[in-house]
Amino acid sequence: MCAPTNQKPIFGLLSILFSYFVKDGFRMKEKVVPVFLTLTLLLTFVIFGVYTFSQSSFLEVEAEQHGETYGVGGTCIPGTHNLFVADADSDGVMEIITGGFTYDGEKVTAQLRIWIWDEENLSLEKSKEWVTDYLNEVKCISLNDVDGDSRIEIVTGSIVAAYGSFATNETSPNSAQLKIWGWDGTTLALRQIQDWTIGDGICAWNVGTGDLDNDGTVEIVTVGCMGISNLCDPDMRIWSIATPLPIEFIIAVVASVAVIFMASAYFFAKRSRK
Repeated sequence: MCAPTNQKPIFGLLSILFSYFVKDGFRMKEKVVPVFLTLTLLLTFVIFGVYTFSQSSFLEVEAEQHGETYGVGGTCIPGTHNLFVADADSDGVMEIITGGFTYDGEKVTAQLRIWIWDEENLSLEKSKEWVTDYLNEVKCISLNDVDGDSRIEIVTGSIVAAYGSFATNETSPNSAQLKIWGWDGTTLALRQIQDWTIGDGICAWNVGTGDLDNDGTVEIVTVGCMGISNLCDPDMRIWSIATPLPIEFIIAVVASVAVIFMASAYFFAKRSRK
């Protein structure tokens, strides 16, 4: 029996495919098993790739604004907030998080520390130091759930500079550095990192977090100074992390594809017997 002329192309293609592989009801030809397995494997790889990509998180800039220069000395939004008090590991105890730098005799090293106070003793729980260039300094800190995992992350804004970069423009320009950390009470893990520079150099002086547009996603706001022709201009940026798709959604999609595939096979196999 020929397919109706008003049949949609996709159903016509499926009809040809299943009529080729199915004969006398559900008795399959010899080629159907390896081809079916190949298609199933290919579908599995595609679904796995979509799932893997959906679980990846990206720190991206949503908006950027550079201010105008006023006067001969330029304009800047400095001010630093390198101290934050919060329950960073959700253990019911408030921690003190500090950011700054230390000098090891060769380089200025960025430093992030987590402290705890029990009314008698101030104890250091964790200290993390790192270098990207000669000068590395944490300028600001904020805490919030910025990646939607229901856990508090530590957000740091820093400056990174080469040796002598403040005295001459011949060296590489200063850059700002944004880092996102996870603290579980034992391990301080780096989740995200982003470096950027513009003009003669830039510094992230301050950072804040909050759901700015009421979309359920916590944004990160950085402000600071960028150098342009020996002047200092404001630089504001709004960042966000793409939230991974929930596993329940992925399972629902896979189940739906499987049901549609099996229902189509049954429908066209049944038609082939007529």
